[in-house]
Amino acid sequence: MIVRRPASWLGFLLALTALALPVAAQQSPIDSLRQARAKADSARRAAAGPADSLRRARGDTAHDPGDSAVYHSRHPGRIITIDHTPGGDLRSTETVFAPTFFYAPETGFGGGGGLVRSVLLGDHDHEQRPSTLQVSGQVTQEQQLTVYTVGDLWTRHNAYHVTFEVTYSHYPQKFFGVGPQSADYAEVWAPTLERVAASVSRKLHENLYVGVQGLVEHEVVSVRDTGVLLSGAVPGQLGWNVVQLGALAQLDTREPYYFPLKGNLALVSLWYANAAFGSEFAYARASIDLRHYQGLGDGHVFAMQLLMDGVLGTIPFDRMPQIGGMTILRGLWDGRYRDRGMVALQTELRSAAWHRIGATAFASTGSVAASLRDLATRNFRVAGGFGLRFALTDDDRLNIRIDRGWSNGTSGTYFTLGEAF
Repeated sequence: MIVRRPASWLGFLLALTALALPVAAQQSPIDSLRQARAKADSARRAAAGPADSLRRARGDTAHDPGDSAVYHSRHPGRIITIDHTPGGDLRSTETVFAPTFFYAPETGFGGGGGLVRSVLLGDHDHEQRPSTLQVSGQVTQEQQLTVYTVGDLWTRHNAYHVTFEVTYSHYPQKFFGVGPQSADYAEVWAPTLERVAASVSRKLHENLYVGVQGLVEHEVVSVRDTGVLLSGAVPGQLGWNVVQLGALAQLDTREPYYFPLKGNLALVSLWYANAAFGSEFAYARASIDLRHYQGLGDGHVFAMQLLMDGVLGTIPFDRMPQIGGMTILRGLWDGRYRDRGMVALQTELRSAAWHRIGATAFASTGSVAASLRDLATRNFRVAGGFGLRFALTDDDRLNIRIDRGWSNGTSGTYFTLGEAF
């Protein structure tokens, strides 16, 4: 029997208010960098001299007369600088210290902080995407720890896209077994993970990117309960070393980025792991992520996502396709069902109800099986719920979200930053 702490809506609304008020005036990196450029341009046109007179007109921090900065601004927790690269390109840089706060049934309350550095290249190119580097750490009420560095880099005119991730985590959690009819009893286990991943993709056509990707992962497993994980029947129950190489293709026409009002996303990811790469497991994996966003007028948006994920070969149990959690079938425990094949369909109606306040209603269904061909209608799980939103930005609507989901006799409350999909 699983016992969960009761969730208080009043407590979460108070937490939402406490978090929202200090950051209500904050902006996304895209917004703040572009607005800073506009201010710098206005000041430069009004000023009689070059960078030094611009700074005097702006009242900003002084620099050495020989430097190349045209705008520099410091605020609590944020520094914005606009200058030129050695090649003469305009470059906007923002450095922000960002606290984090979240809640989920699997973690309880969690928080931490991180440093985010964003760089935007080019002169007033609203199609140019900013490059970001984030270093962050988080701890939770359930004694879970995650430390990571994530990079998302774009070259001029978005010609190339490079991502990388370096992660260390110790994350005690629950395992319910493998398959669509896994047991209600959960074993507690504690993985310690070290991961390095990267991808490089090139723009072949407007909004279409194709590239390669790789991942190296080492995980040590500590089992705290007696059960199937100690029986030897589950692949990876003692831990694993995995090396994956693969390819990806992405077509992305969503606008805007954080809260799409229209457009589509199609992402196809292929992976292959083999002993020749140094992997202890050999398998092939393919996944498809399809999303559609349709504006309905008056701030209403209909969003839909179809996910399919399949594995051929033997894969560690914690890397199997899964449903449940903060993004897929909210209301089910994270990873409640897992197997070598998964499909899920999610829909959501989003509304910017009043100023920065929004509301959502969502419904989803999904299942897992030994393969995609073995998926059975009777094993599909259904989830649904509603949520509130608070927008940190006016233009891109980067949202704080608080969701309440129900599914098959279970429920969960989720409080975090950004949409589920």
